[in-house]
Amino acid sequence: MADKKNCNVKQVTDRNDAITLSRVTGMILIVLCHIIKYYYFIPGHESLNQFLNCGVQLFIFISGYLYGMRIIIRFKSFLYKRILSVTFPAIIVSVITIIALIIAGVSVSVNSIVVYCLDLEGLLFLNWSAFSLLFSEISSLGPLWFTTIIMLCYLLVPLLQKVCSLKVIKNNFKAFLVVFILLGLVLCIALRSYLEISYFLWFSIGYFTGKIKILDKIRLRHLLVYSVIFVIAIVLRLILHKYYDETDLYLIYSGLSHFILGTWFVVMYSFLNNRYKNAISVVSNSKVVKCLDKYSYYVYLVHGVFCMGVFNVYNDMIPLFISTIVFVLLTVLFAIVLEAIFRLIQRKAFKII
Repeated sequence: MADKKNCNVKQVTDRNDAITLSRVTGMILIVLCHIIKYYYFIPGHESLNQFLNCGVQLFIFISGYLYGMRIIIRFKSFLYKRILSVTFPAIIVSVITIIALIIAGVSVSVNSIVVYCLDLEGLLFLNWSAFSLLFSEISSLGPLWFTTIIMLCYLLVPLLQKVCSLKVIKNNFKAFLVVFILLGLVLCIALRSYLEISYFLWFSIGYFTGKIKILDKIRLRHLLVYSVIFVIAIVLRLILHKYYDETDLYLIYSGLSHFILGTWFVVMYSFLNNRYKNAISVVSNSKVVKCLDKYSYYVYLVHGVFCMGVFNVYNDMIPLFISTIVFVLLTVLFAIVLEAIFRLIQRKAFKII
């Protein structure tokens, strides 16, 4: 889901094997997060999704990181291309799914149809109480909220680029980064009742750390320290989940823990890439990984249709083994079809842009 090369940026870097593996891992985590609850034979299956649900934070971070290493030249063209590559496929999925729901006799409000066809469904995750008064989530399209959020994050790129160009920031970048993260966390907590801004904080952290290419500097000691933080984050999450589940304290902490869990995979892959570059390159450039990377965004867009809502293939009438096969086949098939449709449209649209 993170963005690839385009003609609107300077200092475009070569393909990063650690980022590629992180992107594929993020896609797998998100899919597992949504289906793990159906696998009753796995201990703790009903709660594991809360810990697998860190793929979104992983994607947001690496998206920010990749743009932090670049300089955008034409912002208007940059945003048009992001709309085409991120928003447009999401709208295609929404339109097709909504038509299928209506044919199946499911009632969908006009407000919800308009919102999903404009790819604004993610507004619910900025303030659920306020926006739920205007439209309702379509369960089959639940995962698509991310596409709204990441597009809003892209709108921050011109501002973040401007901040990084300031001389006072350049001369004190590490101190600025520490202060920014601390203030950002405080604001996330203070504003949480009104607006969920943590997504923009994670994207900004990714952007600023991309400026200094921090992942290229990951060594064993960094991985060990972050691994300790990773374990502490999980243990504390388990404690809070047991005693303070659904409280503001737990909900505030869960977002932070998701970020730590998600970025741990990025740090781990970066260490391996820095230490064992040739071996990681072989894995990253294997046919399987390249295929998963190519279709990762499209798998993300379509998988929810087949594990949530009306078209959920996981039900008591079908054996779990069969449901799993059907889910995988339908997700893969529709991801391939969506990618093919998008590429046909993309060729002409990019020429126009």
